[in-house]
Amino acid sequence: MSGFVFRFSPTRRGLLIGGAACLLASGRAAWGQDVPEQRFFRLAAGPLGSAAFALATGLATSLSNPLGGRGCDKGGSCGVPGLIVVAQGAAHGPTRALDLLRGGQAEGALVFARDLAAWLSAGDAGAQESLRALATLSAETLHVFLRQDDPASSLGDLIGQPLALAQGPEAGTGLARQVIGPAHLLKPGQRALLMPLEFALDALAEGEVRAAFATLWPGNALVSQRARSLPLKLLPVTPLASQRVLTAEVLPGALYPGVAGVETVGQPLVLVVRADLPDDFTEAFVRSLWAPTTLKTIGAAGAVGQISLAGAQRSSVLAYHPGAMAAYAALVKKDQ
Repeated sequence: MSGFVFRFSPTRRGLLIGGAACLLASGRAAWGQDVPEQRFFRLAAGPLGSAAFALATGLATSLSNPLGGRGCDKGGSCGVPGLIVVAQGAAHGPTRALDLLRGGQAEGALVFARDLAAWLSAGDAGAQESLRALATLSAETLHVFLRQDDPASSLGDLIGQPLALAQGPEAGTGLARQVIGPAHLLKPGQRALLMPLEFALDALAEGEVRAAFATLWPGNALVSQRARSLPLKLLPVTPLASQRVLTAEVLPGALYPGVAGVETVGQPLVLVVRADLPDDFTEAFVRSLWAPTTLKTIGAAGAVGQISLAGAQRSSVLAYHPGAMAAYAALVKKDQ
């Protein structure tokens, strides 16, 4: 285990570090025992410092519910009673997180849908049946920025036009490339300009490029700041049928000042567990995940992106656990 969560209150922090140390020292499995005390759920994600690990720490904080703590109805955690969730850093990334999960060294993993699909394709015949999804959470989304007075209404209007691809610590190019290529936006010999997000928006403002493509977590602070002085609009993007790892995402109108909302594509994070995890536990876990108090705590912990029950099953890369399906059926019925 290469990483722990240190965002708990002092009481929970002591329980987490001491309890996790005992778990490691004993070498016992976290499930399948008749132990009426604390139980541990190791959530593998990584590498450390990644968006996946940031969200894993938020989930660990919000879903841990040690025995003796305040109940959900009294303002305490709404997690499964007696459960302590530990964010476990996977230094070698999503593949390692999934290996830890399948090998019994973790109870859950938080990975991008694209990495999950690649891991399943590269695995043996039993890989697909060994794991199940619990929830589709926040997603990196493709932002296609235009000047607000630009008449373009679809990607087709950008064919052959000068384009910028934002790259850097907060903006990746992978998702943009998955869209630009199949849409044939670049003519033979043409290349998009690679530059930091701030420079890409500058180039857009000065008319050097027609559009700026950026893969971002929704609510990017730099975009919010620039939108106050640079009138922007977002271009809608629809996923192709062949792009099953991508999901339809919504960038709401209130996300950036003066920018209307659109539908676009995203790369979601999927919460995965082993298929043999008990149905009753996974049902309770999923119910806890979508409790209003849990979602509020995740947001307060600074977890990335937007998380919504409405999109909890939008990724189709992996079948959902029966316990999770039972929880979603109950949650939908409750809302009706």
